[in-house]
Amino acid sequence: AILLNSTGLIRLLPKSFPSEYRNKWISLYTEQNFSKNDLKTEWTTFRIRPGNHPAIRVIQISGFLYSALDDSLFRRIVSCFSTPEKVGVISDRFYHLLKDENEILPTQLGLGKARSDEIFINVILPLTALYAQKMNFPALESLVRKAYYEFPGLAGNYINSTLECLMNQSQKKIISNKTILQQGTIQLYFDFCRQHECQLCTANCNEIISGWENAE
Repeated sequence: AILLNSTGLIRLLPKSFPSEYRNKWISLYTEQNFSKNDLKTEWTTFRIRPGNHPAIRVIQISGFLYSALDDSLFRRIVSCFSTPEKVGVISDRFYHLLKDENEILPTQLGLGKARSDEIFINVILPLTALYAQKMNFPALESLVRKAYYEFPGLAGNYINSTLECLMNQSQKKIISNKTILQQGTIQLYFDFCRQHECQLCTANCNEIISGWENAE
């Protein structure tokens, strides 16, 4: 109730969202005395699908945030990396940590494994790596790197689809199977393709290949 009302997102909930919950959260926010610091935030939700709506995202993780009030939020996240059997075990633990078993959202708006994996790769792994470096935990840092290097491919996006037009079937298969390779192609797109720097890209590629050959 505090998160939705203080940010103004309560007024932007999708029209299909049950009004009973909207009215309940407005009432709870009015009655509570924990925080009534309204943020002056302007949201743009035009053409945003319900599943990607910021208000829905807040609801999706509110249970996790609430469950961590009596503990360290980051400590709970790092606990996912304890005694793992496989990289998939770590991401599964994180998914179940995020997922609110009592969530009120309909199934199609709930936090899915695909979205959880994206958060895990793009947010959790970088933060945990920085934490491991700062605290001098080499074993944890090594595990984070292993998780990133071995993580299977995520759902593709328009950049991946665009670059696939330049690949053969073997290349498509290799890249689609690893997140690190998918993100590598995205980095190439922003570094070279978007600026039409084809010659610079080729020179960079040749330099990398030359470095590998010399290392061997």
